[in-house]
Amino acid sequence: MWLVQPSVDEEIPEVRQINLALVTTAQEENTILNKFSELLPLIRITAFILRFRNNSLSFKTQQSRQSGPLTAVEIEAAKLVWLRQVQALSFQDELSALSKGNLVSPKSKLKLLNPYLDSKHIIRVGGRLSNSSLTENAKFPIVLPSHHKITQLLFKYEHIQLLHAGPQALLSHMHLSYWPLRGRNISHMTVHKCITCFRYKPTTMQPFMANLPRERVTVERPFARTGIDFCGPVHIKSGVRRVTSIKSYMQCLSA
Repeated sequence: MWLVQPSVDEEIPEVRQINLALVTTAQEENTILNKFSELLPLIRITAFILRFRNNSLSFKTQQSRQSGPLTAVEIEAAKLVWLRQVQALSFQDELSALSKGNLVSPKSKLKLLNPYLDSKHIIRVGGRLSNSSLTENAKFPIVLPSHHKITQLLFKYEHIQLLHAGPQALLSHMHLSYWPLRGRNISHMTVHKCITCFRYKPTTMQPFMANLPRERVTVERPFARTGIDFCGPVHIKSGVRRVTSIKSYMQCLSA
């Protein structure tokens, strides 16, 4: 006779049932920034939003409300809002250290720039040009990260304002107000992605070279053919870019 195994209930009412769950939070990007591919419309919309906020607050304090076209002060204030947000996202540790009056970490990528915070809470490059007559942006440029969209929009805007200048001219102009990290790479990428520059990029035709003369491809004794310079040197320029003159001579060959 076979023994019958007793049945065991898998569900025990005294034991609390545990359900495993994984909670994730997705970090949403700024929706306003994703809606624009140009810098100027983004800055103007931000300026109108700031004006609406200021007018709403002025209604309670009985102050005058602003209306009409945007002023240069409002546009500059809107640009500073985005610059502060960019630096707050990209340089969190550096911003926290500078806010407390400390130096940045030795491992920071801004260590060699001697950064500091100005009165508008913007990280700038330090230097020894305080007594110079240059503007504040020229003496102490604003630090920009290399991977943020605002940096790319700034390069794109200045590239168009400079009438599609080359990478070196674009980077030199950006250094008058900003100090972008890896700026040379961003400058080259901006010019490379520009559709207008790609369409109007000059292409030079390379002509087929003629056959070499018989005197240069046949074996002969030395001084079998001689030449006399009748005049020269004559400076001749040949090429398309970075043309340099070369010396040429007029000769008479005799067999």
